[in-house]
Amino acid sequence: MKEKHTDSVQNRFTAYLMAAVDNTRKKYWERKRRLQGREFIQEDNLERNYTDFEEQYRAYIGEHTDFIFRD
Repeated sequence: MKEKHTDSVQNRFTAYLMAAVDNTRKKYWERKRRLQGREFIQEDNLERNYTDFEEQYRAYIGEHTDFIFRD
C-alpha cells in the first residue's frame, strides 16, 4: 500500500514538473517572439524616418535649386 501511495505521489509530482517546464518553455518563446516583433517595428521606424529625412532633404534642395535657377 505504501509503495502504491509513493508511486501516486511521484506520478503527480512528475506531471506537475512536466506542466511547469512546458509552461516555462511557452512563456519563453512568447516573450522572445514579442521582443523580436518590437525590434522589427523599431528597425522599420528607423528606416522609415531615414527615408522621410531623405525625401525632405531632396525636396528642400529642389526648392532652393529651383529658386536659384529662376533668378
